Amino acid sequence: MNITELMADPTAAAIYASLGLHVPPATLADNYLQAKLSGNTSECLALEYFLRELARSHFHVPEVLTALASMEKHKAMRKPGTGGSKMLREIGEQIRADYDAGRFINIYGEGPDRIRFTIGRLNVTCSRMPGAVELVACKYERGIGKSRSARYGTALA
Repeated sequence: MNITELMADPTAAAIYASLGLHVPPATLADNYLQAKLSGNTSECLALEYFLRELARSHFHVPEVLTALASMEKHKAMRKPGTGGSKMLREIGEQIRADYDAGRFINIYGEGPDRIRFTIGRLNVTCSRMPGAVELVACKYERGIGKSRSARYGTALA
């Protein structure tokens, strides 16, 4: 990736110009994930270039390297579809609705930024970042999950 790709897209160039060092690297990686899941290629391009530049100048900061690795992992990922069963799509919609309404439990034993959603008898745990919540919801909508019921579309009860 080079600067000419970034400057060829005016939206990406504007987003890149608005980014600054005051934004935590973990937030930048999460914003990349959100942009990837929503299909916003301009924002993905700007955030990718910014994270790479940040890593070049701050290669000694572990948070920056972690954010770059996270962005690379999300870049390699395909956007999840919605091919899951109706029950799993409803779980994904419920996760989004609960996050927007603030109906989740903070989990301090597993880390300071972990949350849990309870949907019926199902407990779903993820990071407390909008991109992570969106990724979990997309995985359930696609039919991919940690539980056997998520993988095979069987009833949760």
